[in-house]
Amino acid sequence: MTHGRVVKPKVIVSEQNETFKSLVKLLSSRGIQEQGQALIAGDKIIPEVVAHHASLITAWITPEGWESPPADVQWIVLGAKLFETLNQFGTRSPLLVVRLPRFAVWSDKADWPMGCSLFLALQNPDNMGAVIRSAVAFGVSRIVLLRESAHPFHPKSMRSAGTALLKANFEKGPSISDLSVTGAPLLALDAGGAPLETCKFPERFALLPGVEGPGVPAQLAPNNRISISMEPGVESLNAATAAAIALYEWRRSVCS
Repeated sequence: MTHGRVVKPKVIVSEQNETFKSLVKLLSSRGIQEQGQALIAGDKIIPEVVAHHASLITAWITPEGWESPPADVQWIVLGAKLFETLNQFGTRSPLLVVRLPRFAVWSDKADWPMGCSLFLALQNPDNMGAVIRSAVAFGVSRIVLLRESAHPFHPKSMRSAGTALLKANFEKGPSISDLSVTGAPLLALDAGGAPLETCKFPERFALLPGVEGPGVPAQLAPNNRISISMEPGVESLNAATAAAIALYEWRRSVCS
């Protein structure tokens, strides 16, 4: 980033300030969705955003004495305690507010891409971020976010996903209770399904990990369920781990 004229910061020292209140709302999925913006934090992801997605940046947030932004970006300087409220993971970089990229709306009737379309209704943002990282690592074609899912740009999701968050192809889908997949085979991860190692993955398919707790609704893929083989008596894996294993097995089968 190159610096032009000197930018005068907007200094905020009160937690009652309306701009600060708006920033705090970006710590929740609801606030992100309502504002169409996200708060980006992370020593590795910040340089990635600055280098390759600078047009999305709307504000540069620092405590007093830190580096100023480019001339065309709003600079917000927060009191130390206010900055720490937003900087929940103790990063050593400025925080960025970015406009969210627009997610296409998923349609079952549209052409299906080759490979895996991953459908997610995960409500835990840590799990969401972990699955996004795995999805990008193993070459998932797209991630369809069902209505129940945590927002992928939730700070906890971002911490888990890292720079993979900026490389994923997201689409918006319906509620998991309304999901109907007919354009490609739907495979659901379920403890009662067939062993994963016996699965023959189609060229195009949908993969659905269960929601934390309830799992996969009974009406979805009742005859197309796969499970991770484990030792008897061991509690089931969480959704993020199960999804990562399934994606690895799919990628291994494609590359073998």
